[in-house]
Amino acid sequence: MGAEIQNGEILTTWKEIAAYLKTGVRTCLRWEANDGLPIHRQEGASKSRVYAYKHELDAWFKARLSNGTITPAGKHDGVRSKSMVLIFAPLVLLLVGGGIFLVLNGAKKSPPVKVAVSGVPQSSGALDMLVGDVVESEWASAGIMRTWRKKNVTKWMDVWHIDPVRHTSLAVGNLDREPDLELVAPGHCRETYETEGREATRIRFFLNAYKIDFTDWWKTTYYDAAQGVLEKDNFEFTEIAVGDIDRRPGNEIVLVTAHTLSVFRYDPSLGEIRLVCTRDAFVDNAFPLFRSVALADIDNDGGAEILAIANEGEEGNITENKSWLFIFEMKDDRPEIRKVIPFSASTSVHSLRTGDIIPGGGKEVIFPVYKKEGEVRTTSLLGWNLADGVVFEHPLENPGSNIRCTVFLDAGELTDTNEGDEIVVAKDNPNELIIYSWDGAQLKIGPKYSIDRAARINGVQIRSLDRGKKQQARILVYGSAEVENQPGHSYLELINFNDGFMPEWLRLGGEKKDLPVTYASFVADRQN
Repeated sequence: MGAEIQNGEILTTWKEIAAYLKTGVRTCLRWEANDGLPIHRQEGASKSRVYAYKHELDAWFKARLSNGTITPAGKHDGVRSKSMVLIFAPLVLLLVGGGIFLVLNGAKKSPPVKVAVSGVPQSSGALDMLVGDVVESEWASAGIMRTWRKKNVTKWMDVWHIDPVRHTSLAVGNLDREPDLELVAPGHCRETYETEGREATRIRFFLNAYKIDFTDWWKTTYYDAAQGVLEKDNFEFTEIAVGDIDRRPGNEIVLVTAHTLSVFRYDPSLGEIRLVCTRDAFVDNAFPLFRSVALADIDNDGGAEILAIANEGEEGNITENKSWLFIFEMKDDRPEIRKVIPFSASTSVHSLRTGDIIPGGGKEVIFPVYKKEGEVRTTSLLGWNLADGVVFEHPLENPGSNIRCTVFLDAGELTDTNEGDEIVVAKDNPNELIIYSWDGAQLKIGPKYSIDRAARINGVQIRSLDRGKKQQARILVYGSAEVENQPGHSYLELINFNDGFMPEWLRLGGEKKDLPVTYASFVADRQN
């Protein structure tokens, strides 16, 4: 025993045990009484002096973490590297103020009652997500992710939420080859490391996956640092997509951060999401700053390609009139560059989409481009396909000025009057939606819809027309809002479309808990 004490492998007081577990003495007493915390007594009596072995405490936590039998109110970090959670609140208390050790695998319906602890995320119940619902993430100091469902002609209700969480993007898709869809979103933490004898910090991104009928999250890659993606300091941008990019059974998860492109996959044999690869080198003598990602089969070969757009420069300091469209193919579990197309323009976040705009042939890749000539800035829609290169560059109806018009867009089938897909553009200066379609030789402008001046747009999504189900198309616009006498800052608007706009639901401002919406999506009938 003397050797063990000398080596620090044994704890000899309740205070030492509580400090090692980073919780309170009362919590340790409760865990011993109710949950079998491995405590020893020197004389074998209930009031004798206690001691505990660190390896037994480690094993006890690991066992309960994996089987979900308890939700401890403290965090044991005996062998993990030190890190400080910056964004994703479920993990903030892991290293700040003692932390919380959370159950990784969630629980099926009728879960055990859990005691709410400030700063620890809890969902309102098992994930509830049906076709036609809207899922969205509100990114702030204490963010929230929600599912909204239509209850009657004029009302949509929050049917599931989890908070506090901070996800800057999300995707819905099939991760585990079972019938139901899953929801996956990236979070991040800031961790310390040593370089050249000094302490520095970096950002580590991880994934949280949410599954129907599971409370809280279903899977997370947070606890295994090897499954993370590193960035120096840019934590505000991510975009994520789910699809089959390797023509093997099952879908992959593609994540872009400011300077990396990473691929993850759910491993059925392990029951976990695993990082397949990360790539951070793309163009010689240049520094791409990724802005958006999409997956689509643009060459009609039955497998999706990875498409990404990037500017040259850094956040807040980009090089004007310099950007790229990257096309990647998966080869030997690595995204290899198939094409790099440079453009004399810049682009914006969450703004790369694909669609069959020009009927026939492969899909078009569409995104906004911004050009600056002297003090004049112009904004255009750019369409590109694999066969012909740039097939259109259509200027928006904004006069040239020194104020940039920011654009978000999506493509899909809005009406049955055109052969190809329509493009819906959400723009500021002024705030409005504009529909564009192909008329046989060029893009033509269609109906417009005015958006409230108080809204700041962060994105737009289409739920396409379904003729077989007689389901009209819908358009979802989201972002933030500053409204007088409204303490909230949320903006969500749903508009039906049938040769014209028909407003359905508007959420502008709202209660104090209603935060800016950074990303939102429909739950579609056929996700990737």
